[in-house]
Amino acid sequence: MKRRKIIYSALVFLVTVLVAIALIMRSTILCIPSGILALMVYFNAYPVLFKELDDERLARAKKRSAEYAANRERRNS
Repeated sequence: MKRRKIIYSALVFLVTVLVAIALIMRSTILCIPSGILALMVYFNAYPVLFKELDDERLARAKKRSAEYAANRERRNS
């Protein structure tokens, strides 16, 4: 799993550089393929790189929501 994270991190960096180069050169011929490549890397890399962070964020949000609901219930009683 760690190797996949390293590979996807490197791919995200390379795609970012490629998109920046395409934008700096104002080349439509490079912008379109680099944009498509960026989307492909994004959709494949996002679950590998950020799934744990999203799960933690979602768990914290659910916990806060439950706490707010409990506080609201106490105030309304």
